[in-house]
Amino acid sequence: MVKGTAGLMGGAESTPADGDGEPTKKDNPEAEAQRLEERVDAIRDNLDGLVSELDHRRHEFMRQLRRYAVPVAVGAAALGLAVVGGVVWRRVRRPSPTRIQRLSAALGRAVDHPERVAPKQTSPSVARKLVMAAGAAAASVVARHLAQRWVAERR
Repeated sequence: MVKGTAGLMGGAESTPADGDGEPTKKDNPEAEAQRLEERVDAIRDNLDGLVSELDHRRHEFMRQLRRYAVPVAVGAAALGLAVVGGVVWRRVRRPSPTRIQRLSAALGRAVDHPERVAPKQTSPSVARKLVMAAGAAAASVVARHLAQRWVAERR
């Protein structure tokens, strides 16, 4: 802090005054520096109080965190184990459906959504009809030939 001598200051500012008796900032830079330094000191004191309060609150928060973090973590782990155990237990204990039950479920789905079972058929193209006719003719020729061989072997 900048301090003036006691003899010059005499407890009051002895600076030249402008017309109304107030000292001017231009004429007394030491007084202005003193005033600014006092303001800085007041701001520092205020900040010191704020910082110490924040530090106190941080310590209190960390104490509370340590106090409750372990029980919360243990509870979350126990809940997770219970859920996993329940899922596994249900898988193991649940009987698999019988063949009749699976057939009944399939028929129920077919009744609910018949369009999924047998979608609408469109008429086949001419090329497809020709291929199908040729395949049927070839199959009948092969079947006839196999039947004749079988009958001939039996005689």
